[in-house]
Amino acid sequence: MRPSSGGRPVANAFLGKTDTAVDLIGIGDANGDTWPDVAVLVQQPDGSAKVLIRDGTTGNLIRRSVMRVVESPVGLTLFDDLDDSSDPEIAVLGERAGVKRVQIRDSVRGIVINNIDYP
Repeated sequence: MRPSSGGRPVANAFLGKTDTAVDLIGIGDANGDTWPDVAVLVQQPDGSAKVLIRDGTTGNLIRRSVMRVVESPVGLTLFDDLDDSSDPEIAVLGERAGVKRVQIRDSVRGIVINNIDYP
């Protein structure tokens, strides 16, 4: 990551030697250090999705959410709180058994809020 003014990178977020980066979004402050953090969507070698929440200033891993019920991920987004936790949610779009699927998780706790299938 680089500061918006350019210059030297301030963090290099390691994804893993076998994972493929698919998408990323800024998610606000997920670890309480007052700085925005980053969610990176990756596809693992088995096709399943994984979201890596990384510190926006250091690149350190905050949390890893493996989404085994979402395969062939294509994107993720952040939206308002659905479970009254005061934290935004992350939704990942992919497939499950040939059906389009969205899995929604709490961005801070990582718990599953819902799975929505689109036949």
